[in-house]
Amino acid sequence: MRWTHWVNFPVLTIMIWSGMLIYWANDIYSITIFGHTFVRFFPDWFYRTLGIPQRLAEGMAFHFLFMWFFTLNGLFYVLYTIISGEWRELIPQKKSFKEAWLVLLHDLHIRKTAPPQKKYNAAQRIAYTAIIIMGFGSVITGLAIYKPVQFYYLTWLCGGYHFARILHFALTLGYVFFFLVHVFQVTITGWRNFWSVISGFEAENELYKPFLSFLFSLKVWLSTVILTPAFGLLIKWISHFFGITFKSGTYYSMLMSGLIDFIPAVIALWLFATLINHRPLHEVKKKIYLSIVVVIAALLTAPAYGIIAIACTWFYQLKSDSGGKVADGEGSKAESLVEKKINRRNFVSISAYSALAVGAFEGWRWLYKSPDETATITAGAHAPLRKALNKTEIFFRRLTFSENHLVKTYPKEMAAKHVRVNSDIGVEAGKKFDPSTWNLQVIKNGGEVLKVSLQELMALPKTEIIYDFKCVEGWDQISHWAGVKFSDFIKHYGLDDYAKMQYVGMETPDKNYYVGLDMPSAIHPQTLLAYEMNDKLLPLQNGAPLRLIIPVKYGIKNLKRIGTISFSNTRPHDYWAEQGYDYYSGL
Repeated sequence: MRWTHWVNFPVLTIMIWSGMLIYWANDIYSITIFGHTFVRFFPDWFYRTLGIPQRLAEGMAFHFLFMWFFTLNGLFYVLYTIISGEWRELIPQKKSFKEAWLVLLHDLHIRKTAPPQKKYNAAQRIAYTAIIIMGFGSVITGLAIYKPVQFYYLTWLCGGYHFARILHFALTLGYVFFFLVHVFQVTITGWRNFWSVISGFEAENELYKPFLSFLFSLKVWLSTVILTPAFGLLIKWISHFFGITFKSGTYYSMLMSGLIDFIPAVIALWLFATLINHRPLHEVKKKIYLSIVVVIAALLTAPAYGIIAIACTWFYQLKSDSGGKVADGEGSKAESLVEKKINRRNFVSISAYSALAVGAFEGWRWLYKSPDETATITAGAHAPLRKALNKTEIFFRRLTFSENHLVKTYPKEMAAKHVRVNSDIGVEAGKKFDPSTWNLQVIKNGGEVLKVSLQELMALPKTEIIYDFKCVEGWDQISHWAGVKFSDFIKHYGLDDYAKMQYVGMETPDKNYYVGLDMPSAIHPQTLLAYEMNDKLLPLQNGAPLRLIIPVKYGIKNLKRIGTISFSNTRPHDYWAEQGYDYYSGL
């Protein structure tokens, strides 16, 4: 349980951060009462401070990757609690809700005594069970937002697409609130409680003083900060003398250039110094050989300043030990064995967590700073994230995609009278375009071109659809479109053999805007070559004379002003995939 607890913290942090990158594109939520907005999520200064604006594609890529870690870690936690029987300690009892109030009063120092408890008190039982339910809620609402067409039953269960987004956002706020309360509770309970989450047990040790440990850690960290630049200069002089060049991006090269990661340094040194200090001072000399193991591990995995931190830690520890006195009764054999067991457990715990923390930090650094993919059909995303996006989309397409999954339709009176125009790419007002000269061109084998006029398209069976058009930015709008089904177009013009290929490519007449579509989505029964909107011919700004309406995709796939259609077994180029977005962008 401890492992999943600590894994979940950084994973959930990344999920919230990447979620903020997504939410920025359509930040519509606020607390408004009687027309007055009390709180807006979130103010512009908040976005600017955290560097959030204009990173939607990046946020989606990180979010869709780390949702796997979040989900799998949560499933492992739940399975472990069931198999091990730990669930009995977590599930609230009949009296838990009454006792939770008494626990709160005790924590607020209003009540002198707390109710009796076992492993967890009543408030903890309720909180920890609630956080598990919230985790399931995040997965369900996330899938309902991510694939509202394919997971239509989850979207229905969540009360629709809009309410699923509200629930997902509310759960995120709930995690932040839980974290703040959790940290506060740990703080007032004491450092020993935090240490027990790391070691797996809580040891009573009269020599352990939290405030002295605080001062000790601060002293070690200050010494490290002072000595680190000197250490960096020493490395620089030695490397220059021997003609050694450190690879760019290594700890030593950053150390010499002054780019030291101070935030992880503070956290690592604080924990290391404090946890070492948790051991009785008189035991340090007997365990000094452990420092050799730690130093070797630091040389292999930890930053350069980690070595200095270890040296400072042992120096101050041994200095304190030289003047320390052994308390009465501590020499007994039984207590000595217990102390050795505790020390061994402590060392194993802190070593394992340190190694995993370093590995996780290095993994995140590698992912975050990984080079962008080589620009081909797609571009603009970190190479590992692009691979994750592709594999995730393929997984869900194979799992859930079906032409029988239809987008929900609405009565005509619910359609928006003023259809939103979110972008004019490909239909810029300044471009010269004469609709009377337009023809749809279908590229066939051998370079043969089939030309189809708007009048010929309008002679084919007409299909109407009123559905909720969804933009990748997060907004949506019920709109009314009419045209010919793409599948009917294929059949009428004898393009059945081309429909056996894997992809369809579409371009604007000037070829500056283009999309690539997988064939199953293109021939979905609700995909239209639309020429009407709200019972009238398309306006120029909405893609006249012909545009694509593909309800099983985000709006970025609904190409305006189609000029050319082609077929292939390799992915055609796609404008938004070149900007870092998912190539398939399916719903």
